[in-house]
Amino acid sequence: MTDSRLITVVIALKNDATGLRTTLASIAGQEGASRVGVLVVDANSRDAPVEVVEAFRSALHIDFHASFDRGIYNAWNKALEWVNTPWLTFFGAGDTFCPGAIAALVGRVAGDPPVDVVSSRSRNIFSLTRHVIGGEPFDYERFKRHFSVNHSGLLYRHALFGRFGNFDERYRSSGDYEFLIRVGQRLRFDFLDMIVSDYIVGGISSSSTMPLRETYQVRRAHRLTGRLDNLRQLARAYAAFYKAKLLS
Repeated sequence: MTDSRLITVVIALKNDATGLRTTLASIAGQEGASRVGVLVVDANSRDAPVEVVEAFRSALHIDFHASFDRGIYNAWNKALEWVNTPWLTFFGAGDTFCPGAIAALVGRVAGDPPVDVVSSRSRNIFSLTRHVIGGEPFDYERFKRHFSVNHSGLLYRHALFGRFGNFDERYRSSGDYEFLIRVGQRLRFDFLDMIVSDYIVGGISSSSTMPLRETYQVRRAHRLTGRLDNLRQLARAYAAFYKAKLLS
């Protein structure tokens, strides 16, 4: 039988078999799921993710790789070597595809459109009571100041990484921002105006100012603006971070 998969969903995993089950369940049974493969890159988890994978074998095409990694971007770069579809996206364990999202994404790239990246919207879930819809069409000038596209559900053409290189593993949380800053002006973007995913905001992104500092470092490294302007943006980001902490 011909392999008709178009998109690989890469899930970097560490000790979150429950979240993995939630994500896989959101794909299984959706229209278009046969055009999607799942690649789980597991950092030697101790909570039996293999059992979860086996439970979905009959519903999904899943590849599972377990090995030590040096962080999320090291895991993603490993995944790039194993992906064998023309498109891919990166999900966290526990993130979910909304109903109808798989068919919409597959339909967007099924005809091999002349684009390199497809962005969309997602529901960013901070808590049970705080949800924010994020994601907008890519604009490089705006992106230099703010991660305005939505990471969750962002489709990359696989060939991009052969042309422009992989994610910079020196970053712990801003490697995807750095990649799009590095190559964004040379890419063709499309925008799918629908909520594709529910994205769980957690970990470093919500509990630490380290991502703010890394974003500042990316801007300085690529000389996006002057040093004083970068510092002003960093100060505003710190203020917004601590304001959100007070309101949560």
